[in-house]
Amino acid sequence: MSSEELASRLRKAIHERREVRFYYDGGIRTVEPYVYGAMASGEESLIGYQTGGYSSPSRPHGWCLFVVSKIEGLVLTGRIASGLRPGYPSPESFERVFACVGICLRRTLTVR
Repeated sequence: MSSEELASRLRKAIHERREVRFYYDGGIRTVEPYVYGAMASGEESLIGYQTGGYSSPSRPHGWCLFVVSKIEGLVLTGRIASGLRPGYPSPESFERVFACVGICLRRTLTVR
């Protein structure tokens, strides 16, 4: 999958509040995506709420930050993500936000 296709799927999943599944760092994960953007370093990242699949003791289910370049085989599932989860992290750690759930304060949404 090209990086453009992955970016398009992430934006679609966030906009439509769709759950996604992908391979990341040792296993398949099921995630509700919330914020997709670029950090100050330029590295594209995803904040998501992991609801199932592989996790290591140091990275349990719940809120996770994923490096987009390490995501493989992302598919949108047929499941609609839950409403806002408790502890929804602020997208303020992102330099640029391409897509987010809810209102992204202090950062202008940029079209990629």
